[in-house]
Amino acid sequence: MEDDKVNFTDLMSQNEDIDVAEVIMKMKSQEMVYNAALMSSTKIIQTTLLDFIR
Repeated sequence: MEDDKVNFTDLMSQNEDIDVAEVIMKMKSQEMVYNAALMSSTKIIQTTLLDFIR
């Protein structure tokens, strides 16, 4: 029974481990896409708001 517990703990550890560098790269990539979307939407909103005020 104790061997099974060690085996399952090892399997769970292998399943849940992450590559920190890979996760950081994915997060930074998603952050850049998010910031680009925000910048483009602010440009559109500024233009339409100025057109509305005129």
